[in-house]
Amino acid sequence: VAMASRLGAYLCLGAVWHIAALGEDSEEVALLQRSVSVLRAKPIQWSQGKAAQRAPGGCRSAAAIVAAMRQGGSSYAAQLRGCLEVGSCTASSSKADQDAAAAAGAVDAVVAAMQRFPDDKPIQLSCAMAVSGLILFNRENGLRAGQLGGLNTTLAFYRSHMDDPVVTSLGGAIGAYFDFVNENRAIARELGGIQLFIQNIRNNFHGRYSNWAYEPVKQSLFALSSGTWKNQDVAYNESFIPLSVQLMMEHGDETKIAEETLQAVKALVRYSDDFRREYSDTGIFEALVRVLNENPRDRGAISLACEGAMHLVGPTVMADMNGVLRGIPFDANIQARATRAGMVEALVATAMSGEERQHFEHGAFNFDVDAAYPADANCFSALHTMAYNNPANRAAMLQEGLPESAAKKLQAGALELSAKAAACTLLAQLGQPNSACLNLQQQVAA
Repeated sequence: VAMASRLGAYLCLGAVWHIAALGEDSEEVALLQRSVSVLRAKPIQWSQGKAAQRAPGGCRSAAAIVAAMRQGGSSYAAQLRGCLEVGSCTASSSKADQDAAAAAGAVDAVVAAMQRFPDDKPIQLSCAMAVSGLILFNRENGLRAGQLGGLNTTLAFYRSHMDDPVVTSLGGAIGAYFDFVNENRAIARELGGIQLFIQNIRNNFHGRYSNWAYEPVKQSLFALSSGTWKNQDVAYNESFIPLSVQLMMEHGDETKIAEETLQAVKALVRYSDDFRREYSDTGIFEALVRVLNENPRDRGAISLACEGAMHLVGPTVMADMNGVLRGIPFDANIQARATRAGMVEALVATAMSGEERQHFEHGAFNFDVDAAYPADANCFSALHTMAYNNPANRAAMLQEGLPESAAKKLQAGALELSAKAAACTLLAQLGQPNSACLNLQQQVAA
């Protein structure tokens, strides 16, 4: 929130400085004054570092905004105002809204504005945020923005301002380019973007600029959570494995740090069984225990921590960002390492918990976030991998009363369908079948 306010204030100040330089009677002054009014009335909402949903009241149509930007040509005021309005008036949580704005030419107009003023901070900040709202989890728009050179422009500006925490807090906005768009991940690979994001973490985590700067680090993790896919080898060569474990050990209790770190970890685990073993040896299970214990109400963190444990231990099947499946083999040594770290106890406590979990910074997403973060299902599945071929772990689960707790939740109808299925699989594995599971099988068959 502080960084969002800081960015909004900076953009307002940028417009005010330009007004002062132009004098009182310029037509551009009137345009910029209206731009500042728009920004103050509808301050940028940061979610995933990307533009969140905004109310449409007071907004011009996308077609009108784009027409004004095109007619404005090289006018700084017209381009800044246009980017501010696109960013303020596009609901990223609505794909229909994104598509309508793109059809009106908003993606093209905003990228063109960025390219007209490649070294101007207010333009680059406001236009990067505007693009993010148009392309967040939208392949067609993201692909278009990448083809037009938007990612190239923003990465170049980011690279030249690594000492500026406002600019390096654009990581989430840049990360929107990678959602469903491997072509943009390839651009980031070619331009060294993955290295930049990791370097920004190092600069702000026991680094040259700060011992700990939450917002720049979080924003880099937003970029890496999607950008690491197809770039796992690059992240590995930048020593992301020990860095990610250290981040979770020291700051895994802070909102989004564990969740977004684990999104990137997932990409590395999917890529290589050697990486799975290295994560185990580096102490990831101690970090996951901390995440589970210290984030009981954070659905995203819990979901990703349980999913991470499941994929690290195996056996399971894991999909990449395009839905391509890979079988993850069981690794008894990794399971033993997880057991020693206390994963069984942490997972049991999480699965038995009655805490009501909530989403953090998922409001801008244009998909079913409950389905995307199935915390209960993932935790039951993680317990399944910990019980696999391990009588001692199964006995520990029985002793803690896990079957009774799971049965109570099943009977009360407190679990979503995916969680019911995972709980029933676990109960069968523990030799504790439940009548609710028979009803579930009949329901699925019907």
